[in-house]
Amino acid sequence: GGGKKLPGATLVGHIAALLTAMRRHSDVQDIQIKAIHKLADMTLQYRDIGATAWQIGGGPLLLAALSTRHAKLQDDAAHVLAEAVQTDPTAAAGLRRSASACGLLDLALGAAGNARESMLVLLLGMALKDEGSREELRQPSNVAKVVSMLNVRQGSSITLLTRLMEDHAPTCEIVRTSSAFLPLLRFLQNSNHDDSHTWSLRALNTLLCLDQPSSIEVLRAGGLPVVLGFLHGSNDMDIGCAADSVSCLVVAREGADTAVAAGVYRPLLGLLKGPIKIPSYVEQAAGVAIAVLLKVRPDDAGLVRKLDGLRRLQALADAGRSGDDEMVLGRGVAAFLGVDGPR
Repeated sequence: GGGKKLPGATLVGHIAALLTAMRRHSDVQDIQIKAIHKLADMTLQYRDIGATAWQIGGGPLLLAALSTRHAKLQDDAAHVLAEAVQTDPTAAAGLRRSASACGLLDLALGAAGNARESMLVLLLGMALKDEGSREELRQPSNVAKVVSMLNVRQGSSITLLTRLMEDHAPTCEIVRTSSAFLPLLRFLQNSNHDDSHTWSLRALNTLLCLDQPSSIEVLRAGGLPVVLGFLHGSNDMDIGCAADSVSCLVVAREGADTAVAAGVYRPLLGLLKGPIKIPSYVEQAAGVAIAVLLKVRPDDAGLVRKLDGLRRLQALADAGRSGDDEMVLGRGVAAFLGVDGPR
């Protein structure tokens, strides 16, 4: 929503007048289109428009607009409802009871362009805010529908899939067994390292971290070189996701050998080059990836020492001792590398 806020009575009056016009002229589509477009436009200027419309009984009118198959109506109605879900804690569960997350997903599947994207944003909000909606969307048939809508230009489809995978092994298994990670890899391969790749990288990282068998599938699909490319990016979260994904892909000897042949130690150690006081996500992910590589390929210790890796890993481990993040390396880096201490 926007930043301004109308006086309470004025705000409610504006919204109520639009909803009243929609009710009185429910058979005139042009009035429905103009009224809902006005509501959607107001959400860009003022806060709480969607929540207020929901609270004074506008939900059925907005849901009816979603069902019209009219692209503009669907786009604007979904936008207003998504804003309601974000700002009204009751809206997501209320929508699920009124229309069901499954029903809204079917409407999104039948839509296209901006209308589909707005509906996916609405469903993502419901999945984030309402456990019941999340569980509905995690039904295997619904996960398959989300997968069928994956589109790099509609980031909400990828973000929704990521949310459904989080802490839910059955969804991750569906993504793996249906090879739904392949479009994610294609999106990453064809990206220009702009914002559009971020959704795919985080979705792939979520899958790899939560579903160990996916590592072999992604590795054999050529995913490791794609992920390695993002270690050289400029966005810290993306670099962290890439390093995190590398640590999953090198658990298998096949992956470790491929990564080392590609010179993976230099970029990973490069992420540990500065003083480390409180380990960042990037530093921790890089340290874990190096630790996994050395566990799989212990003979690489000499190479890591030559690249000044021991000192950097020890600094990370020392900094991590005072933190509570579960990704820190902890004690014993020197012993792990087979030496008594930094050299």
